[in-house]
Amino acid sequence: MTISRLTVDKLGVKLYDRVSAVIAELVANSYDADATSVEIHAPMDQLLATKEKGEIVDQGLVIEVNDNGTGMTPAEVQNFYLVVGAERRTDTRRGDVSKIFTRKVMGRKGVGKLAPFGVCKRIEVLSAGGPKVKGFDERGKPATGHLTAHLILDRSKILSDTDKAYAPVPGPRDGTVSAASGTRLKLTIFDHRRVPTIEEFERQLSQRFGVASKDWQIVLVDSTKSSTEADSQRSVGTFQVETMEETMVRFVHD
Repeated sequence: MTISRLTVDKLGVKLYDRVSAVIAELVANSYDADATSVEIHAPMDQLLATKEKGEIVDQGLVIEVNDNGTGMTPAEVQNFYLVVGAERRTDTRRGDVSKIFTRKVMGRKGVGKLAPFGVCKRIEVLSAGGPKVKGFDERGKPATGHLTAHLILDRSKILSDTDKAYAPVPGPRDGTVSAASGTRLKLTIFDHRRVPTIEEFERQLSQRFGVASKDWQIVLVDSTKSSTEADSQRSVGTFQVETMEETMVRFVHD
């Protein structure tokens, strides 16, 4: 049996047409990779592309999801990340719990990694993982660090109607070493989609991931604002509950 990549498109990518749903899948992957911190940089409350005379016009905007998880080596990218639809829970090499915090993995369909293609045409993956090894850093100088995978995925090619193997374009940092482990995903060249307001984004993510804890935090950063502006960033799960006058009940402990 062979399954074309267009089938993957219909069964996977087409399920994700909202920016918040796409980001939620990426955050779930960060959780499974034992990240304690995930930062999402996005142009809040902005159209990522406009429509002019029936044509979609990209605005040159960027969404980035950065985590400090265990990351992936180039070999792990090849064996796991680039294998679409694989069930992690039954894979003896990975299992159904994370390596460090033994979290029950959240990934479900095995196609969540392709979720960004529901809203964009290009995904850049930069991930560093595995034990520290001797190599060369991004400047070409000898260093000790985590082996890094850097690749660029193109939607039009990966979802073309063919059964031939797809080869992503390697990025300049592929095979170098990084001081810290973790994964950075950069999404560009968007469809006609809008990023929710930072308030809406926080609410939607908190519904799935709950409140922050000592080993789990999601931070939203509005890339259209400077760090000194009001509401330029927000931690997911930190709620402000408005109260009406004369509706508060106060308990006094003797």
